[in-house]
Amino acid sequence: MIALACFLVLVYIIFLWFHWYTKRKARLQAIEERFLSADREKAIKKRERVRLGRIRPRLEKISERIEAEIENQRETGEKRFDDYELEAVGPDENGENGWSGRGTSRVINKDSHVRFQVEDGEANDDEDQNGEGSPYGIHSRRKFLGFDLDGQIWFDADILFDILDADGSEDLSYEELNTFMMLDSVELLHFIRTMNELGGIYTDEEDEADMHSQLVPRHVFVENFVEALEVASNFSCTKVEAETLFDELVAAQAKADLEDGHRSSRRRSHSSSSSRMSRRGSSVIPKLKLSDLFNSECSNYLTEAEINALAKRIRNQKRRRGSVTTALSHVAVTKEEFVKYYPKMLEDVTGRGGNLKDFKAKSNIGDGFDLSFTKLCLTVKVGGKSVNTVNNLTGRLQAKTMTAVMGGSGSGKTSLLNALSGRGSYGELSGTIRVNGIQSALATHKNEVGYVPQDDIVYHELTVKENLMYSGRFQLQAGIKRHEIEDLADEVLANLGLTKVKDAIVGDVGKRGISGGERKRVNIGVELMRKPQILFLDEPTSGLDSSSAMLLTKCLRSLVSSSGITVCAVIHQPRKYIFDLFHSLILLADGGNMVYAGPTSEAEAYFTKMSYVLPSGEGVADWLIDVSSGRLRPVRRGGMRSALAQSYYQKGAVAGFRKGRRVEASNTMEKSLERAKLARQHLSRAWIEHFDGLSHHDKEQFLPPKRFGLPNSRKRPGFLRQVVVQTRRSFLIIRRNWIIKFIDTLLIVGAVALISGLEGVYDITRDVNPTMVPYEVLVSDDKEDLIPFFPQLFAFAISASASMQEYALKVGVITAVLVGLAASRVITGYRLQFYREASSGYDPFAYFVSVNFTSSIEHGFQILLCSVVGYWLRGSAAPLYAYFVNFLLLGWLAVSWSFLLSVVTPTSSTTVVIGFFMAFFGLLYSGGLAPATYVEIYDPAKKALAAFCGLVSPTRYFIEMSAVNEHRTLPPQSGFTFIESEAFGLPEDSTSFDFLSLAQNDEYDVVERSSRGWYWSALPAVIVGLAIRCICGIILAFESRQIIIPLRKACARQMEKSFCRQFDVFENVFFWLFVAFAAAGYLIGVSIWLILRK
Repeated sequence: MIALACFLVLVYIIFLWFHWYTKRKARLQAIEERFLSADREKAIKKRERVRLGRIRPRLEKISERIEAEIENQRETGEKRFDDYELEAVGPDENGENGWSGRGTSRVINKDSHVRFQVEDGEANDDEDQNGEGSPYGIHSRRKFLGFDLDGQIWFDADILFDILDADGSEDLSYEELNTFMMLDSVELLHFIRTMNELGGIYTDEEDEADMHSQLVPRHVFVENFVEALEVASNFSCTKVEAETLFDELVAAQAKADLEDGHRSSRRRSHSSSSSRMSRRGSSVIPKLKLSDLFNSECSNYLTEAEINALAKRIRNQKRRRGSVTTALSHVAVTKEEFVKYYPKMLEDVTGRGGNLKDFKAKSNIGDGFDLSFTKLCLTVKVGGKSVNTVNNLTGRLQAKTMTAVMGGSGSGKTSLLNALSGRGSYGELSGTIRVNGIQSALATHKNEVGYVPQDDIVYHELTVKENLMYSGRFQLQAGIKRHEIEDLADEVLANLGLTKVKDAIVGDVGKRGISGGERKRVNIGVELMRKPQILFLDEPTSGLDSSSAMLLTKCLRSLVSSSGITVCAVIHQPRKYIFDLFHSLILLADGGNMVYAGPTSEAEAYFTKMSYVLPSGEGVADWLIDVSSGRLRPVRRGGMRSALAQSYYQKGAVAGFRKGRRVEASNTMEKSLERAKLARQHLSRAWIEHFDGLSHHDKEQFLPPKRFGLPNSRKRPGFLRQVVVQTRRSFLIIRRNWIIKFIDTLLIVGAVALISGLEGVYDITRDVNPTMVPYEVLVSDDKEDLIPFFPQLFAFAISASASMQEYALKVGVITAVLVGLAASRVITGYRLQFYREASSGYDPFAYFVSVNFTSSIEHGFQILLCSVVGYWLRGSAAPLYAYFVNFLLLGWLAVSWSFLLSVVTPTSSTTVVIGFFMAFFGLLYSGGLAPATYVEIYDPAKKALAAFCGLVSPTRYFIEMSAVNEHRTLPPQSGFTFIESEAFGLPEDSTSFDFLSLAQNDEYDVVERSSRGWYWSALPAVIVGLAIRCICGIILAFESRQIIIPLRKACARQMEKSFCRQFDVFENVFFWLFVAFAAAGYLIGVSIWLILRK
């Protein structure tokens, strides 16, 4: 009890220290944050003045251009601008700002704050109707712009709209804006895009023709003019503005350094901030990390992908001058370098330098990945029957395009994705698949195919960037350098809009992290790190709100245009803008039948020709799903029906349908379902007829293209490299889960300490006198006469063995249960991640070797603490290292069985199964209790029982080793050890070990007195654990389908060349499978031999 109290006091002291450290850390951070606040505020105020300075010259140029146009038209006699006037407006006689004009007026003050106000357009009585009088008075003519004496800018965007709207259509076109806005083509396109996006109108950024044809409504222009003009004004940058931006970013960087929580980081921040505050008097030159551009005002007018490209170009300029080979996030520039490179690189990235298209073209991946399929079928067994989940489909995923797969529930959307991506091993695949026009199996291009599952299967303990970095280390070519992987990760983060959360923990339901939409994008980024040429996504927008879904889809569209990736995604109920972002559509009906394939822009027209009518206000995508499900009927138009509708009515497929409504049951639900089924069949037949009737030119979009080069294959990191990377990631996850690991350790060690404290110090011997042994027997020359009285003669030593075995049984079972449950999380907690990585080509054996290594260290540390605590509280006579080895073997077997049971049982049942197994077999088959006592185990007639106990019981060796280690330290007078000169002449095979049936397979060596421990059971325990883990690894390989898929494909009938390739894979897999099974069988055989050996 004293020891237990000391242990609790130690825990309390640790808690107090942690509490003190946390408060001290917060106090120091607050002091140093105040230290930098003044410098940061100065930088922000300077930036506000620069921002105001950017808008004012733009407005002045616009006003000058309009004034010139007004004078020009007045000279020509036109009267359109007779009601408009441009003049400075200032404070009135009451000291208030005077302003006149209808609509919404805005005030921009020196601090760049914008406020709205609506005032009457009445004239001041003190002025004449011609606007003469004081230059700061109120005029009757309509004015849209003015500057007061305080430096404020006054303007009326509503009046400005009327000036720009030449045709009076209440919409501004590109040409009308280009007349007066005084912006170059790039700035004007960004101005239109920003204004429409702020107003909820989205355009295709990659389609320049679409941008030129986009109109800006009045309400959008009036509400968002200032913000859009500010964004467009930032595409040109002077040296003064670059200097101001640098100063602001340096101050922000110093503040961020203070928030990282590390003392060394705080010291660096303190010293660097001091140098920033007194740059002239210090020799320290302030530097800016290029990664800080993402958190600057650049993010207000540049996308993250453009900022990443800008930062890379600045780094490349530095690289030309010196040896800069580090990743982008570690590159820092001086103020001189930033001012020199930033303006020019900004022009290049935004397109003002004329190099934007060339820049994007360089990032494209070859000619792309074109995937075509003909008569594709996927057949699965359901209830003993063969069912086609994909039924005779023909289509094409054109290179560098986005294809949407849509349909109702059960239409085979995911099955089609699995069939095309090579993940349809659960069924029989038939048909022809061509890659870039060449018939080829997707298994040979596994590195070029990315698959994003519906669930967000990532490591929630890692940050966003760490997930991407580890994915790149596994999936990129062997030998790639770290900074190249980090550059790719930064690029992926920028393309997906995740740069600002790159250092945030992903999190999950139990631990708060990033948002759901961001987690979806991380899920996609993990696959993009393999640099795929075609990307399949299973319902990427499911569970997201419309805004997050739109952002995700725009990211995918940007990847298509910038990286040349072919995208195929299953989507549900997309909004119109999301639907329009896709180039083509594959629409499926129940049973995997195709009802439409082609451009998304032509889908509505196709079904309209079949007499389907899109209801007013309903989205096209929802309507198409309703049509494909058979819940809508064709309608009459002017008494005429289409051929499809006529066939419906002739066959009675739509009898009882109400015009313009969804399918309703006329008599029973069965009839309604039957009608919907017939409707879907007619749609499928109609598409086949339509496809067969297409001209050769129209069929080209569905047929394979002319042959061009296949994607180049790359060599992935080898087995040992994957083991190292897996191990690093596992240790990082353990460190992030330190609270859980601490609680586990506390429970395990606490249980051992509690049991040991309650049991007290070992009773190796007890005070028992041999009163029942006759004196004549003790002095007899024939020592055989002593054997019948052996228990009475050595009762003082033998009677203590029961308490030793009882203690070992308690500690062994409790420790095995707790360690086994803690170890099971390694498998059950990351099972989905393992399946995803294995299906992507990760080596499952490398993963398992890493798990074994990290778990051995983790649980070895826990076992070490248990052995130290137990050794100290029990006062063992055996050495500490023997005590530790005994506990270590117990943990080894417990973890081995935990791994195996976690693999073969469902996740929901793992805890119950492991707890039952450890308790049941640890108690009843350990040798300490019936029906498998040590007498039964060492019975020569029951060798099968001995082998069974040695293989399945985690405590079989622990209990025996605990008792034997203590008994071997006793002198020969105890009857356990045997030295002929001191053992009263007893026979060597008659000892207390024989009476207790302990160590009967080592009966000659065990009787030697020693305080170094007894290790006969160590080798059988190690081999048994290895055999169990080997079996576990084989099962994991089967579950990951790394073995099943090649075996099935090797036996499938394919063309001769492909078959030869598959046969090579089959031979390799079969060889390693044979080696694994042979190793497992050999280890089991060796284990049995070691258990039974004498």
